[in-house]
Amino acid sequence: FANEKLQQHFNSHMFRLEQAMYSEEGIDWEHIEWEDNQPIIDALEKKASASSPPGVFVLLDSECLMPKATDQSFLQTIFSSFQGTPNDKVVTKAKRVATSEFAVTHYAAKVVYNVAGFLVKNMDRLDPDVVNLFQGLPEGVLSSFFEAAEAKPSKTVTVGSQFRGQLDELVSDLQQTYPRYVRCIKPNGRKAVHDFDSQEVLRQLRCAGMLEAIRIRRAGYGARRSFAEFVQRYGVICSSLKAGDAVSQCKEALEQICEMPQIKEASLPSPPYQMGKTKIFMKEQLQQALEELLTDAVAKRAVRVQSFWKMRQARARYMRQLVSARQLQAILRTCGARTEFLAHVRKKRSATAIQACYRKVVRRRKYLHLRDAALRLQKFVRKRASHRVYMARLKAAVALQAQLRTFLWTRKTAAALEAAREAARQAEVAYRLEVAEKKVEEQAAEILRQQQELESAQTKLGEASSELEKVRSESQLAAQARDTESQKREELEAQLQQVTAEAAATQEAAEARRKE
Repeated sequence: FANEKLQQHFNSHMFRLEQAMYSEEGIDWEHIEWEDNQPIIDALEKKASASSPPGVFVLLDSECLMPKATDQSFLQTIFSSFQGTPNDKVVTKAKRVATSEFAVTHYAAKVVYNVAGFLVKNMDRLDPDVVNLFQGLPEGVLSSFFEAAEAKPSKTVTVGSQFRGQLDELVSDLQQTYPRYVRCIKPNGRKAVHDFDSQEVLRQLRCAGMLEAIRIRRAGYGARRSFAEFVQRYGVICSSLKAGDAVSQCKEALEQICEMPQIKEASLPSPPYQMGKTKIFMKEQLQQALEELLTDAVAKRAVRVQSFWKMRQARARYMRQLVSARQLQAILRTCGARTEFLAHVRKKRSATAIQACYRKVVRRRKYLHLRDAALRLQKFVRKRASHRVYMARLKAAVALQAQLRTFLWTRKTAAALEAAREAARQAEVAYRLEVAEKKVEEQAAEILRQQQELESAQTKLGEASSELEKVRSESQLAAQARDTESQKREELEAQLQQVTAEAAATQEAAEARRKE
């Protein structure tokens, strides 16, 4: 039912637009017959009248008010109401045998309905407790759905009546707008890729009313273009067009096109086109003929463009060959002139070379005489200078050798003296250490012997103690001797440093004398 209402709105909207466009453009047109689905809508929702029975939805609402109504009684009411009426072809029995089904011939196709559960579903209302529960919710989407149900209705409202009311509001909103329709066609019913089922597509186009809309569009002037667009597209078909506005050029182009043999031989309806105020309206046959002429004209012009382009290429090739020939002639002439010029240059260079050789021999003799004299003079001067430098370097070397030998002898003497002193000092230290070790060994043996005899002779303890004091005093003397030895060593180091300083001073004096 919703599809029937929307299809009716689509048909009326499309045909109303067609009629409005023809009227605005001043086109003479005849009324186009098209299939109206108003009888189907009346058979579904119209109230009872003297000429027609009530619709199926009205019968369903009235049957719901009956106390002992059933689905079968509703089905019998439908059959008895539509029997012998103009709408008996819309609502019919589904089968000849008695069943719980009835059929409705919709705009798209015939559909069979089963009345099982119609009455129960039509009275399917929400429980009042559920409505009160959702109305008590805080403000939100759910509570807004039940705001209109606050007041209890004065009469029973069925699901069918609510649906018809909402559908009427939708159609009313659509009539106040300028809708645009998009028809979605599935290529197949299996949802498979790269599969086009022509029968399925044809069925969808027929059910959507697209075939009827296309037929009606083709019955009128299906092709329409503005004057400027027509001249821009089909102007190439004409031989020539005079300058002017788009309307005059369009008329002139149509006159020339209609005089063409291809248009006269084609079976075109009369009239094949009409001129509107802003557009030209054409039949589909004329549109196809113009497209064929356009294809031929474009092909001819393409051939002309190709010939012109080939001519340009041939001319460019000829000009390149002409330029190349001229360049080759110029090169040949240049080569001949260059040969003559080179012969003249060779003769001139030969004469110049002979003159240069003679002048070179004369001047070389003079140069060799002067060079020998200069070499002898340079040899004598360099000999004297070299002898002076050699003598100066010899004196410097002798002085340096003397100073170096003096320094080496001084350093060698100081090293030998130091080594002798160190050897004597080490020998003395070794001797004293040996003496001390012997004394320590003797003392250790004495101590051991005294310890062994301590148990038997306690009376000799005093002597041992006095002997021990003597050893300690000798150890102190040895330490004092070591201190004296370290003082002597420091004195020797001071004397060595003094000798080193004197040697350095002697070396500096020798260098100063050498520089003087």
